[in-house]
Parts: sequence; structure tokens; C-alpha cells
Amino acid sequence: MAARQPSKPRPYIAVCSQEGYLVNQHLGGADHVLIYENANINGRVTPRLVDRRETPVSGGGAGRWALLAGVLSDCRALICNQLGGSPRTVLTGSGINVYESDGLITDAVVDVFSGRSPRRALPIRDCATSCSGPGTGCG
Repeated sequence: MAARQPSKPRPYIAVCSQEGYLVNQHLGGADHVLIYENANINGRVTPRLVDRRETPVSGGGAGRWALLAGVLSDCRALICNQLGGSPRTVLTGSGINVYESDGLITDAVVDVFSGRSPRRALPIRDCATSCSGPGTGCG
């Protein structure tokens, strides 16, 4: 599902990562997201880390994802390793494109800033279609 068009500029992309190098974290288990901008060096898409933002505490269900949408209101996209259906619906409804991916953060961020899906995009998996947990991640 494509996100609705935002009414204000959204220059950033949020990424879920355990160590800051790979897209390798489920959104439900993330206590923070990394925020990237396009530094656009010599006309080339150049990701630059500009912020680390805490995510709302787990256990809040759909309310947690509405709060996260507020935290990410200046982000055009979120890239994570996996997420459930509720956060996907809330975030896309708030104008944030959501991508499931793995691999290097820089590769995924360059692709999304360039208007493409991440080259290592993952299909929506069972957790993402049937997750009905309390917003604390799978399992």
C-alpha cells in the first residue's frame, strides 16, 4: 500500500538497525530509529546520518504506532527488516512509505532517495500479515 501524499516536505528516511550498519531489526523490537538525509554531494545521492530518535515504548498497540508516526512526521519513508500489519497501516496512512529490507543501510537509503524500492526488498512475510500482538515485536 502506497502512503498518502504528505502536505509538507519530508526530507528524511528512518531506518531500524541493531548496530547502525545493516537493516536488520524488526520495527516492533526497535527502541530507536536512525534518521538519514540526502547530503547530495556533487549531484549524487549521499546518505548522511543526522539523528537517532527513540521509539514509543512497547505495549501500546495501535497507539504506539500513531505516536511513532508523529516522531517520524518529517520522514518520507521507514526501512526496517520486518513489521506487523498495524504499524504498516498507521504509518502509510500518515504519509510514510514503509519498506521491508535487509542488507546495508546505505544501499537501501540510496535506493529510496532515488525513488526506488530497496534493492534487497523483502516480501511481506507471515508476521507482517498476521501479527496481532501488543506492539512488542514478534514472539
